[in-house]
Order: sequence, then C-alpha cells, then structure tokens
Amino acid sequence: MKYETYPKMKDSGFEWIGEIPKDWHIDKIKYHYEIVSGKVLQSKQKSSEEKLVDYLTVGNVLWEKINLKKSNQMWANEHEIKKIGIKNNDLLICEGGEAGRSAIISGIKNKCIVQNHIHRIRPKDELSNQFLMYMIEFFNSIKFLETIIGRVTIASLPRLTLANLPMIVPEYEQEKIAEFLQMEIKKIDESIMKNKELGKILNEKKHTTINNAVTKGLDHSRVMKDSGVEWIKKIPKGWDISSLGKHCNEIQDMDHQMPKKTDSGIPFLSISHVVGSDEINFNEAEYISERDYQKFLKKIKPEKNDILYSRVGTICEARLIREDRKFAFTYNVVIIKPKKILNSSFLFHLLNSEIIKERVKFLAPKTTHPFLGLEDIKRIQIIIPDIKEQKKIAEFLDEKIPQINSIIYKNELRVKKLNEYRQSLIANTISGKICITN
Repeated sequence: MKYETYPKMKDSGFEWIGEIPKDWHIDKIKYHYEIVSGKVLQSKQKSSEEKLVDYLTVGNVLWEKINLKKSNQMWANEHEIKKIGIKNNDLLICEGGEAGRSAIISGIKNKCIVQNHIHRIRPKDELSNQFLMYMIEFFNSIKFLETIIGRVTIASLPRLTLANLPMIVPEYEQEKIAEFLQMEIKKIDESIMKNKELGKILNEKKHTTINNAVTKGLDHSRVMKDSGVEWIKKIPKGWDISSLGKHCNEIQDMDHQMPKKTDSGIPFLSISHVVGSDEINFNEAEYISERDYQKFLKKIKPEKNDILYSRVGTICEARLIREDRKFAFTYNVVIIKPKKILNSSFLFHLLNSEIIKERVKFLAPKTTHPFLGLEDIKRIQIIIPDIKEQKKIAEFLDEKIPQINSIIYKNELRVKKLNEYRQSLIANTISGKICITN
C-alpha cells in the first residue's frame, strides 16, 4: 500500500531516526510520562499492615500483550499498593528479561502491583501510552535499545535510562497514529497467524506422508501383521523389524580432535550444517587443510549415499549425502553406511520419520544436553520392507516431500515478509515517514 508523506521534513538530530515532520520534535520520555518501578518480591509478612496482593513479573509482559493467566501474590502495604499498583491502560515496560518488551494492561479486575524489573508508565499530559509502546518497539527493531542497555550477565533497562531516552513527539497526531497502527497491525497479525496455522498443517502433512509410507507402504489394501513391537504396532505382511546396526556396514564418527580452521580448503561441517535445513548445508561450512582432512580419513570416509546423523544437542536428524565430494565433519555427527539390502534414500526418510525420532529421543539418556552413543544408534529399531519396495517408497518420498517442502518454504517466506512489513510500518509511522492523518 502506498501512503502519503508529510509535505515538509527536518533533521531529527539522530541518525537512526532520520528526518521527522517539520512540526514534530524530539524530547525525553521523562518530560511526558511518569515512570514507577516495581517492588522486590516479598514472600513473608513483615507487619500487620501488609496483605497479600496479586503482582505481575516480566514473564507476564509480552510484546503488545499481557498474560494474566499466571499471577502470583506477595505481601505489600496500602502505600505500596497505591504507589506501584496498576490499572487498565497502564503501559508496562520490562527492565530485565528481554529489556524493553512492553504492553498495555487490560482486563485487570483485582488490585495488582508489579514486581521489580517492570516499569509502570502513565502519561503526564495528553500523550498516548499506545504511541509510546509502538515507539519502544520501533527502538527495539532498529537495535537502538541494544546500544543503550547495560549488559553484565543479563540485559537491563533501568528507570533512569528509560526516562532519559529520546522520544519522537508529534504535534497533535499521537492518538491517530496509535489507532492507525493498532488497526493495521491487527490485520497483519491475523495474516501471520493464518500462515502459521497453514505451516502447522503442511508440516503435519509432511510427517504423516513420511510415517505412512515407511510404516505401511504405498498399498494400503495389503494384509497387515502384528510387528511384535508395541510402539510400532502393525506393519505389512512380509516386512521385518531389526536393529539398524545389523543392516549397516559401518556406523562411526570422526576424530574427536577439532582441526584448525583455514580460509579455504576442504569443507568441514559442524552440527548446524547438518540439522539447520532438510539438506546438508555445504555453503556455510568452514574449511580445514588437506593434511587434516587426510587424518580424518584414517577413521572413516564419507561417500555418496552415506547418511549423516546428528547425535549431540539436536539429535535424530538424518541427512543423505547425495554426491561424491571431499569433506569432513564434527564428532557430534555420525556417518551411517548401509548395506546393499538397505536403500539409502529409504533409510534417510525412515530415520527422519516422527515415529522413529520420537522413539529414539525417548530412549536417549535423559541429560540436559541430549547425546547418543554409537551403540545407542546401532540399537535403533527400524522397519524393513524388501529392497524393491524400499526403492518404490524412496522414489515416492523423494518426489513428494520436496513438493511439500517447497510450499512450506514459500509459506515461511510469507510470514517473514509480513513480519518485516509489520516492523517497517511501525518504524515509518512512528518516525513520521508516512502521513496517516488523512
């Protein structure tokens, strides 16, 4: 949509804001808004004058939304409740957590205060809380908050820092700008939500397509039998269940010593290059020397139709090596070399099926950082049709899954562009680059 612009502009004095309309000016937040910070959590009563009262934490404050489903209570006296109490239409801004995250409160029915690390904002004059909320969001989108927020162990936006932030002050259009943004952003958010819901449906379709193909085959009229495995249940007659290790020539990792990185040479894959997308990402790989590469080859050599399998952190992601090329990889990934009785593409889809992934994750050691040993991977139970049927299933999925992935990618791109448009609309409206008064 093309919007009108203001007829006359002037330099704002801030490079990151650029020009603003001639009749607008820059001021400090403290001259137009009252800023009150919350109370340190008090879990025990200290005097008879204190009583339990609801309070909100930074966890309740989302961007443009307050979550009132979760609230706790602390002890406070009447003076504190009056001083740091909140009411509908107050603006809350996080000091800690994701510093600057802000939203306007609504739906408050009982007395409620804010914990420290939240600032309660109220206008001193006729200015709009909604306008200030969008302006803080604009500051966040251009990374301005990052430049002024103190960082020690966590980000922090103290009250005095917030009070002295510059703010853009329109001549008279604050309410109109806030109303316009609220209306337009609602439309954008509805579109984003619809596309995200579509994304969920597409991903479910993808997982269902893979699961059905690798556990039931392509002919759904065939006779089924009990697999003898509770979590697999029934499989087509003539199929078998066995461990992955029995049907592979080798399941191995590379040297655990990290090589020195070079500016060019042989691609070296980290786990992010394996799990970040549906295919191995060689484009962003680092490089090692030919000498170090040859050292890696003494243990195992990756070849076409082998499978890379993630085993640390983000586990259970399989990627098929589709071409012969020289590369090495981190020990956080293992290489699987299937025997001739196991089609590589079929195995790739099978290992990526939700039924296998969920089972492997369930059996994996319960640690804060998930890890699969070589023996854990060898013991993975897999479903095995005869080799001809494996090939048919693989050919079907090799054609079908990229089609679904293409639609998923386009949908994700739409969501990305809508979010970018959302940010740019807020930035351009708040800074007066577009005129909405007409």
